Amino acid sequence: MKLDSLQDLCEDIVTGVDGAIGCALVDLETGLPLTLKVKTGMQFDRDAMELLSAVGVAYFNDDGAGPLADDAVQEIQTTTEDAYCFMSRVPGEAKELLILVTDRHTTNLGLGWMSIRQALSHISAANTSVDRNGAPANSQPLEPTPRTTTLTDDAFAVRSRGRRSIWG
Repeated sequence: MKLDSLQDLCEDIVTGVDGAIGCALVDLETGLPLTLKVKTGMQFDRDAMELLSAVGVAYFNDDGAGPLADDAVQEIQTTTEDAYCFMSRVPGEAKELLILVTDRHTTNLGLGWMSIRQALSHISAANTSVDRNGAPANSQPLEPTPRTTTLTDDAFAVRSRGRRSIWG
């Protein structure tokens, strides 16, 4: 997967989700962030995000033997007085973990999980479009084909309350 597109994805999440503090995509085998973005001016900094990434990997690994089987833990949510932390394995063969930290007073659980799941679909599409060496596989486009959506009264009601997704 192209690292530029990963960095763009994390930046889009942090800037597009109300209350997002930080985002990281972490390699489950090494525990190192592949990319991360932390909102500036917060008490939560890059070092804290790297530490959280390492802790997150510990949840999904089998006592140093590597990532758990695919049918083991898939998602974890932790909550503090001020923040939500969402962690989810990237679907497919990739051994990656997506982490999103949000301000609990600005973001709700539904928006956090919705943002994670939308980002996971983009990462999965990018993972299937390149091989392990980063070369295009089957000449599929890196970005997924946009979906055609019909705006309904219900969709308008969600947008009118000030909630928005990072993708639309």
